[in-house]
Amino acid sequence: WNLAADSPGKKDCAFLKDLRRHDLVCVGVQELEDLKPRRTPGHRAEAWTKLLDAAFPPKSFAKVADRSAGPVRLSVFQKRKKPFIRVKGCEVADVACGIGNVLRNKGCAAAFLDVEVADDSSKKKTAVRLCVIASHLAAHAHKVKDRNDDYWRICRELLQDAPVAWKGRCADVEGERQTSGRAALLDAADLVLFCGDLNYRLDLPRGEAERGALLGDLEELYDYDQLRR
Repeated sequence: WNLAADSPGKKDCAFLKDLRRHDLVCVGVQELEDLKPRRTPGHRAEAWTKLLDAAFPPKSFAKVADRSAGPVRLSVFQKRKKPFIRVKGCEVADVACGIGNVLRNKGCAAAFLDVEVADDSSKKKTAVRLCVIASHLAAHAHKVKDRNDDYWRICRELLQDAPVAWKGRCADVEGERQTSGRAALLDAADLVLFCGDLNYRLDLPRGEAERGALLGDLEELYDYDQLRR
C-alpha cells in the first residue's frame, strides 16, 4: 500500500480487520514518511503503528516482525490462538536501492520466516521457509532497466542476509543468479512473496490503457505490460 506520505484514517484501514481470520498476516507499505534523516519514528509512522495495533490487537495477534527501510515498512502478525501456521523463527533485513544504492527512498524491507504448517486432517506438521519482501522499485515509465536492477540487487543482498541454514540450498551463494536464470534467493526459500509498489507500467498512452481496461481487453493489454517482457 503506497501511502503517499499521508496518514490514512480508520475508515481507510477498515479492510485490515477482515484479515483477522488468517493465521499469518503480512502488511507492507511504501512512502510511509517523507525521506529525511530521523533519530526516532516520525508522527506518520507512529500513527501507522497505532492503526496496526487496532487492526491486530496484541491480545489476539503477536507481532513477529516489524522492519522499516526509510519510508518502506513490513509488519508480520501471527494469530495467538491455535494457529495452523506458526512462526518458529524470524530474521529481518532491508536493502537500499535509492540514489547511489544508499538512500532508502527506494528499496525493501524483508522477513525470513521459518514457519510450521499444521495439516488438520493428518495431524502432520510441515516446515516451510517463507521470505516476505515489501518493496518500492524505481519510478517513471522509461526506467524499466532501473526497476529490473532493483529487483536483482534486492535478491542478491537479501541472500547474503538470509539465515545460514537457508543458504545451504544454493549452489552459489555469492552469485546473483542460478544457471537456470532464477534469482538464487528463490532457491533458498520454499516460498518468496515479492510485493510492493513495483512501478512497472503499460507501454501505452494513458487513454488507450484506460479504454482497454474499461472494455475488458486485458489479454491485449498484457502484451504491453513491462513486467511480462
